[in-house]
Amino acid sequence: MKKVALVLVSLSLLSLTGTVQAVSVEKQFSSYEVVTKACEVAKQVWDIKAKGLKPKINAGEQAMLGYCSNLLDTTRTLVLLGNDSVIYSGICVPDETSHKQVLDKVLPILQSKANDFPETPAPVIMVVGLELAYPCKK
Repeated sequence: MKKVALVLVSLSLLSLTGTVQAVSVEKQFSSYEVVTKACEVAKQVWDIKAKGLKPKINAGEQAMLGYCSNLLDTTRTLVLLGNDSVIYSGICVPDETSHKQVLDKVLPILQSKANDFPETPAPVIMVVGLELAYPCKK
């Protein structure tokens, strides 16, 4: 009977420690971190494709690639449509510039400004990157 009691106590302790070990803190990423990490993945994928190779990417990487690509699409469209507005007037991205070319110039700038954008919305981060990478020549 003592052995059965010891086994039951041991099992209950193991189940408690298992429960405690399962609890963890979820890391919260800032919008800046999400933008730069997603665009780093996109850059890697586009670099591989530029070499004529087919990248092998998982679902998470595909989502990050899509996020960065959509962010670039949206921001570049806003820049084109609003080029007479104050916020976009300093940005001149040539029409024939590909997303890969834009990202090649913008990503290093964004990475160097890590402390400047802790909770800035993603489109604003990209606008700042475009403004620094593609200033209009006056």
